Amino acid sequence: MNIQFPLRRLTPPVVAIAFGLAALAPLAGIARAAPPAQGGREASSCSDIDPATDLPMSTRVVRPPTIQLCETAIVTLTPRVSCEAAPLHVFMSIDRSGSMIGQPIQDAKAAANALVDALEMDKNPNVEVGLISHGDPAHRDLALTNNAGQAKGRINQLGAGGEDNLPGSITLAANELVNARRRSTSEPFDVMVVLSDGGQTYPPQDAVRAAGSAKGRDILIAAVCLENGTPGGCQAMRQIASATRYYFESRDTGSLKRIFQQIARDVRDISMRKMTVEETLPQGLTYIDNSAQPEADFNSRFNRLTWEFVFVPKTGISMSYRVAASAVTTYTIAAESKVTFNDSRNRKGELALPTAVLTVSRDCPGVGLVTPTDTPTATQPPPTPVPDTPMPTSTPTPTRTPTPTATPTPTATPTPRPLPIYLPILNLSRCIERDRPADIALVIDASTSMNSPTSAGRTRIAAAQEGAKLFAVDLKRDVDNIAVFAFNDTVNLMAPLGADREALRSAIDRIELAPWTRIDLALAAAAAELAGAGARPESRRVIVLLTDGEPTHTTPQAVRDAAAVARQVATVFAIGVGDEVDASLMIDVAGAADQYFPVDDAEALQRIYSRIAEKIACE
Repeated sequence: MNIQFPLRRLTPPVVAIAFGLAALAPLAGIARAAPPAQGGREASSCSDIDPATDLPMSTRVVRPPTIQLCETAIVTLTPRVSCEAAPLHVFMSIDRSGSMIGQPIQDAKAAANALVDALEMDKNPNVEVGLISHGDPAHRDLALTNNAGQAKGRINQLGAGGEDNLPGSITLAANELVNARRRSTSEPFDVMVVLSDGGQTYPPQDAVRAAGSAKGRDILIAAVCLENGTPGGCQAMRQIASATRYYFESRDTGSLKRIFQQIARDVRDISMRKMTVEETLPQGLTYIDNSAQPEADFNSRFNRLTWEFVFVPKTGISMSYRVAASAVTTYTIAAESKVTFNDSRNRKGELALPTAVLTVSRDCPGVGLVTPTDTPTATQPPPTPVPDTPMPTSTPTPTRTPTPTATPTPTATPTPRPLPIYLPILNLSRCIERDRPADIALVIDASTSMNSPTSAGRTRIAAAQEGAKLFAVDLKRDVDNIAVFAFNDTVNLMAPLGADREALRSAIDRIELAPWTRIDLALAAAAAELAGAGARPESRRVIVLLTDGEPTHTTPQAVRDAAAVARQVATVFAIGVGDEVDASLMIDVAGAADQYFPVDDAEALQRIYSRIAEKIACE
C-alpha cells in the first residue's frame, strides 16, 4: 500500500532505554501537527509520545538480547499512539425472539442498560446510543441519542416473542449508522453490538453476509452469542464479529451485563481504525518461518513482515517473531520498520517504532570439534578407491593429500553453518534429576474465546483438554502430583494436587467456559496451591499456564505482578494459542523466552504439552 504522508517528522534526542535486558538504539518520534493531506483530508494529529515522560509509548524488545550463532531470538513490538477522541455512535441489536421469553430478555435488558451506564454519556456529549430489536421484522426502537434516560426507557420496554430476523437487524443498524454520519461534524466511530441466542429463523450465512457488508462500511461489530444448542448459531456469530477479541459467548444470560460493560470500555479506548505494520529485517538476519504472532505476510525478497489490523485499542497490539543470525556481530532491529494508520477520525498517519539491538556473541560451543572428524573421514578413504582405477596416474593423487590436509582449516568456517552434525549433539541431553518428584499446577484458560474453531473443526477447549489429558494422564510420572485449574472471570480448582490419573482426567473433562480472562487470579491460585500443605518439601514445583487471549477485567501489570510472585514459588511455562495473545506479556509471565510456547492452532497443543513434560522430567 503506497500512501504519501505529508507529515513533518520530529526526532527527539537520542535516548537509551532498557527493556529487561534489551538495550535499545536511538528512538524515533512521529509527526505531531501537519498540513492538510492530499485530497483535502487533514493528516492525523495522533502522537506516540507520552506527555508525562516525553518518551515514545511504542516499544520493541529483543529476548534474549545476546545469543550464540546457532540460537534464535524473539522480537516483540507494540505500536501505541494517543489520539483525540472522535464521536462515538453505538447501535445495539438485541434479540427479542420467542426463545428469549422470560429471564433471558430480562438479563438482556439489564446488560443493555449497563452498556449505557458504562458509556457515561452525561460526561461525553459526543457519545450516542441507538436500539434495534430483532424479532421479524427487525425494528428500530430508538434513533441515536445522547439522552441516557431516554435510551434506558426504550430498552426497558422490550418484550420477547415471535421469529428472529438477525440479517435484517444488522442491515438496519448499519444503515442507521451510515446515515448518521451525514449529520456529524466530524467522522464518528461506528459500533454495532449484536446479541443473539443462536437460534435463527433465516439461514445463518445471511447474517454473515449482512455483517460483511457492514464491516465493509467501516463499522465495528461486537457479537455476543448465548449458546442454546442451535447447530451453527454461534459459529455464525463468530464470523459476524470484526475480530476474535470482539466475539463473546456465554451459556448463562446472567453474564451478559459484564460482557456489555466490557464492550463499552473497549470501544471507548479505540485509537486507530486501521493499522499496517511493515518490519524489514537487516541483512544477515533470517525470519523463522511461521513464527510470527499474530500471523504475518512475509516477503522473502525484501526480508519484510507485514501485519494489518482493524480497531486498535490505546494499549496497542503486540506482535512477535523469531530470527536467526548468519554472522557473529551486532544487528540493529528494525531501522526500516514503518507503521501507517487511520486514526479514530479516519485521518491518515505514520509512526516509527524504536529500534533494538541483537548481539551474536560467538559461534556455538562444540562446532569447532565437529569439523575435524569430517576431515580424516574425507582424507583417508580416497586412497582406497584410487587403486581401483587402472590408470597409473592414480599414484600422484595420494601424494597431493598433504595439500588438502591444510585446506580444511579455512573450510571449517562454512561447514558448521547448516549445523547438520551439531544439532544431534544438542539433543543428546540426559535427565540429571529423573527421579525427583514434581508438584505441577496445570492452569487452563476457560474463557468463551476457547470455543473458537481449530483447523480440525473442533473447539480450542476440546483440543486443550486432549493435550492436558496427555500431559496429566499419559505422560505423568508416578512420582509427580498434579493440580488442575480452569479460569475465566474466576478461578476454579478442578482437582487439588494428587497422583490419581482418573481423577485428573475427570477434572479436565469437567471444564466449562465463561467470559473474561483473569490470568492474574489464575497465577495467584496456582502459586497458593504449590505453596500450600499439599505440596511436598522435596518436590520441584511447576506452573503450566495456557491462554488464548489478552487478560480482561484486569491489567497487564497486574498479570506481571502475579507472575513475579508465582515465579518465587515455581518454574512457570506459558502457552499462547492464536493471534490474540500478547507474546511479550507471556514471556514476562514465564520469565524466559524459551519457557513461552506460542502456537497458531490449538491442534498443536499435544506436541507442546509433550515438550514441557520432557523439560520437567529432564532438567
